[in-house]
Amino acid sequence: MAAAETRRAEGDPQRARDLLDVAFLELMKFRATMRRLGVSLTPFPLETVEERRRGLLESADRLRKALSDEDWRVLEQARTRDLR
Repeated sequence: MAAAETRRAEGDPQRARDLLDVAFLELMKFRATMRRLGVSLTPFPLETVEERRRGLLESADRLRKALSDEDWRVLEQARTRDLR
């Protein structure tokens, strides 16, 4: 919510990205804690595996159609290489 508000208030885009990164990391810590306690959380409880797969494929197709060649070049350059 803070990232969305930062965007609406025309704040620093990097601040919004940082807020999203922190929220994601906190969610992963929470999820790991719940798993250790034996609780499994699914982000799509009302979808079958097949429905989720179909949705992912449709999303990927929309993304392919939406991005320009320049967008793809930028993404390719931003990829993390071997971290070893």
